[in-house]
Amino acid sequence: MKTPRFLPFLCLSAALLGLAPAANAGFFDDSAVFKLLLGDWEAAGDLKNLEDGSTVHVVETWKGEARDGGKSFLMKGRRTIGDDPEHTFEWEYLYNPATELVEGVMRMSTSENETRLEVQISEAEGTITLKAPLGADGSELRIVNKIEKDKVVGTVTLTDANGKTTMRGDIVHHRPAE
Repeated sequence: MKTPRFLPFLCLSAALLGLAPAANAGFFDDSAVFKLLLGDWEAAGDLKNLEDGSTVHVVETWKGEARDGGKSFLMKGRRTIGDDPEHTFEWEYLYNPATELVEGVMRMSTSENETRLEVQISEAEGTITLKAPLGADGSELRIVNKIEKDKVVGTVTLTDANGKTTMRGDIVHHRPAE
């Protein structure tokens, strides 16, 4: 059977119009870093207030999964921070093929507002760095996750409006014991 002459033109037109599947549609399925985050996790650690020396204990359980054919990645679970009641949380990562950037959103049951996250991924270093403003005054949350097989060390840093670190600590994530 002879290929119709218009077929290559139709395929090229579809690709230019964004109708063809994106080459990176499965970004999270292909990412070595995100592959390591699949499945069930537990975490615990302490954040130290650098102004008064007090500490806040953090405990989490969560599950990581690629969704929508690898177009997004969801980390969903439960967390307790200090003496506050347990709450649910979601960290959703979305790959934007137009910008070739990963965008992040954090949702918590204790807040009606979503928090947008600036996301930087280094496949070579095995890290995911997240930054989010904490208010209009310029304070910021920064998390650097160093990801290894069956272990993630998340270094959490909070800064005030002047860029001074006010709280810092490590949250260590590991696979649950069987």
